[in-house]
Amino acid sequence: MSEKKIFFIGLNKTGTTSLHHLLSASGVSSVHWKIPARPVFLGKTIYRNFSAGLPLLHGIDQFVGYSEFTFTSNEIHLDGTRLFKSLYEEYPTSYFILNTRDKDRWIASRANHFSDTYGMYIDRFKKCVNLSEEAVKDLWAKQYDEHLVNVRDFFSGSPNFLEFNIETDPAENIANLVAADFKIDSSKWSKRNTGKSLAKRREKKNLDQQ
Repeated sequence: MSEKKIFFIGLNKTGTTSLHHLLSASGVSSVHWKIPARPVFLGKTIYRNFSAGLPLLHGIDQFVGYSEFTFTSNEIHLDGTRLFKSLYEEYPTSYFILNTRDKDRWIASRANHFSDTYGMYIDRFKKCVNLSEEAVKDLWAKQYDEHLVNVRDFFSGSPNFLEFNIETDPAENIANLVAADFKIDSSKWSKRNTGKSLAKRREKKNLDQQ
């Protein structure tokens, strides 16, 4: 496949919403987590295609930017970012960005993540893997380290790869990486879906239910 894409292959809660907005606000078609109108979850779709021997983006290949490939319920946890090698095989001329942040803050962000529809993320994860909260956080720490090592090793020396720390790196780094094919307005970069905003939403929902 020759069509160029932009894949954010960091784990969820590493600025995926903000990165999606950066692309969308720059006029680059982008999808984050799911296609709202259908809804079609990226993580579930990618794994279903993988199991069926289909291209990973079969049925969802109309976008340029892709971020947040995770789907977690009480029964299953799917993380399409772990299929980054297969994505590269199918889109070798595309751009791959490993979005990262401080590991301890990432674990805290995941643990505090709240969805109006699905509730606390860590509660779903605990039920899915049948582990205590402490054991889940230990597992996340291990998975985080392993993912960074695997991605860095695979893309070592690749000109179409960038590691982007959402807490410290300027958005110009992304704009420069993809400049030959896409125009990204780095002024559109802003932090979204943060722990503070999620906490306010959770508090509001609790008050509405009282």
